Amino acid sequence: MKNKKIIIISIVAIVVLIVVTLVTAYFTTDFLKSNKQLFYKYIAKTELINSNIIQNINSINNKMNQNNSSSYTQLNFSTSVPNIETGIDDVQNLFAIKGNGLESVTTKQSYKDYTLSINEQNLLTLKYLKDNNTYAIGADNILAKYIAVENSNLKELFQKIGVEDVSFIPDSIRSDYKEILKIDDKTLAALKETYFNIIYDGIPSDNYFKTTNSDGTQTYGVSLSEQNTMNILKQLLETAKNDNVLLNLIVTKLQLIGYNDLSVQNLQEGIQDYLNKITEYTYSTSQDFINLSLIKKDKKIIGINFESNQTEETIQYTPNTESENFDDVIETPVIQNSRYNIRIDLSEANKLVLYLQENDTETIVVTIDYFYGDNALNLNMQIDFKDTGANSLNTNSIIKIQYQLSGYQTETITKECVLNLGNDDRNYQVNYLNNTTLKQDVQIEKLTENNSAKLNDMTAEQIQQFLGAVTSRVYSLYGDYLGEEVSSQ
Repeated sequence: MKNKKIIIISIVAIVVLIVVTLVTAYFTTDFLKSNKQLFYKYIAKTELINSNIIQNINSINNKMNQNNSSSYTQLNFSTSVPNIETGIDDVQNLFAIKGNGLESVTTKQSYKDYTLSINEQNLLTLKYLKDNNTYAIGADNILAKYIAVENSNLKELFQKIGVEDVSFIPDSIRSDYKEILKIDDKTLAALKETYFNIIYDGIPSDNYFKTTNSDGTQTYGVSLSEQNTMNILKQLLETAKNDNVLLNLIVTKLQLIGYNDLSVQNLQEGIQDYLNKITEYTYSTSQDFINLSLIKKDKKIIGINFESNQTEETIQYTPNTESENFDDVIETPVIQNSRYNIRIDLSEANKLVLYLQENDTETIVVTIDYFYGDNALNLNMQIDFKDTGANSLNTNSIIKIQYQLSGYQTETITKECVLNLGNDDRNYQVNYLNNTTLKQDVQIEKLTENNSAKLNDMTAEQIQQFLGAVTSRVYSLYGDYLGEEVSSQ
């Protein structure tokens, strides 16, 4: 009997051990997971930009938004042309802008001035002043006072200016977007679950695949036909149309930025109109309309590939030779098949390379690499545009952005940025420098009747007279810079 009990206990212990091992393996490894589960496991773990970078930037912005500060800004614009004889680019400085700023979180005020100079000669200084909910601009050589606009009753103001259709203009523009973007955790979790489940349940398990590549990497992906895609879109829209939580959330957020004319019923009608249109849609025969795949090496996603095959109907215009009117043309529908591919390379640490291809021809390459340390953050981005059209001149264009943020753990934060736009013939460069110093004592003048005139308080006739006077003053001072045609108007 004793031996029998030992055997039973041993069997139970082994079964429990096996179950625990299987459960542990299931949640910590890929063991027993379907292709569908593996796809979502790794897409959830994919990180395009290191999360520490985002956290650092958010903490820096919060630090600057929660403290009084003063700042200095400088922008320099120049152009350069390759000199074949000397091998050195000929550089020409176009113009520069220098500015100073004050920010008071305590009094809800901010001040900035910007001075434009050409050939090192100061041309114009513009001033900006925000005092609570009123915004103003000034220019001592053009305006005797600040011209101010109160951020309320904007529809009425634009009607006085002469805008006929003010339906798209909010009554006020919200400057604090934190509340607009904020969604409580419970609501966000419910929305995520509802709409994720529609996608998860709407894609058949057979559409997911897993392959082992010759280089040892593995691919986890999903393929959708056009009909699969449209069916999921319809289900998402049908659910959204009857989702009062989502619809009320959208209406509330739009009201925060001043759009009060939109209602839940308007949204429902708009969704239904779109549903009616896509219900009449004719599907193509393509079975791989959308293909999304993840490339994994060891435990890290090193690449993402998105492909889309589209059939488009374009109109080809042919002259009507039988007509006496040469403007007459014959409209001929032409069916074109296009294949788009977006490939993201994440194989190198702190670097992202995005390739955009159309019909197997590379058109755009975006390269982003970044570095962050204890007190500095560096970001470099380059965008290469390939000239691949029918009338190609074999000249490629490039955009380069170099950004550095330093001293963010001190009281003085420095931002530097260099922007280059160019091709084989010419290069344009913008140099940006900003030093922001956090400080307690910041004094900014208040907007009063003595130093400002508020457009909201003017009649339509007064506004028109004022705008006409300012326009004439600008032309008299800067007509030579604006051009003869403009200055003569």
